[in-house]
Amino acid sequence: MPGWREALTASGVLDLLAGFDPRIAGTLPLGVSIAGSDIDILCHAPEPDDVAEHLWRRRERLCALNLWRWTAAGRPLVATFAIDG
Repeated sequence: MPGWREALTASGVLDLLAGFDPRIAGTLPLGVSIAGSDIDILCHAPEPDDVAEHLWRRRERLCALNLWRWTAAGRPLVATFAIDG
């Protein structure tokens, strides 16, 4: 069974997000994950709508894509999706 690093490489998700300086965060890189932990990816985007549009255009690769965006200025975009299980 592949580890999370191998899953990221195989999925190509970091390449998909390359224009937004993706960084892995959360329990996995800290070595404190539990069964069912997901992979958290933080991205930098001066305009979060650019990330939302980028992801939406690639939604066929992103199973169960969900996007949340707060209306207040300076608030983040949160996206959840699955790639290759």
